[in-house]
Amino acid sequence: MLRHVNNSLVRRFSTTMTDRSQFKEIEIPVPWGKISGKSWGDEDGHPWLGLHGWLDNCGSLDLIAKDWPSGHNIVAIDYPGHGLSSHLPNGSMYHYLEGSVFIERVRKHFKWDKFSLVGHSMGGGLSACYSGLFPDKVDHVIMIDLVRPVCRTADLMVKRARDENLKSHRSKILFFVINTYLAFH
Repeated sequence: MLRHVNNSLVRRFSTTMTDRSQFKEIEIPVPWGKISGKSWGDEDGHPWLGLHGWLDNCGSLDLIAKDWPSGHNIVAIDYPGHGLSSHLPNGSMYHYLEGSVFIERVRKHFKWDKFSLVGHSMGGGLSACYSGLFPDKVDHVIMIDLVRPVCRTADLMVKRARDENLKSHRSKILFFVINTYLAFH
């Protein structure tokens, strides 16, 4: 079983498969490191943010980005923990809602008042969440093979979170008790 995939290696390999003269590598500083990506097209053109799928990288948008219409600029990012972007700090969780925080950081970095989104799979879901939260900042959204976020009522989410927390806590206590018993017998 493959236990660890070196996202950086995968991203570098996918980048070598395309014509480097058509894009430039970008890095956006964030408190935990950097969000990496690629930029194609006219930097003064209409801005588009490209978002890839889970366990993928911005290289998945190479084929459509290289033929993006003139007068547009597409910036495809490596989601944190993917490609060349920094992983989130230990103890942090990757969740759809945090995706909106990352998108907003990118928007602010480039000083975009309004922009458009193109997302594949998880990136489509992130695009849907962000555009729902900030419809005044988004012109257009393209979603390719959308994986939608799971929608639950607040009451159900609270109950499930409590139940899982208790299960996790109980299993840790049980594990400790068993280990302690085995250590002394």
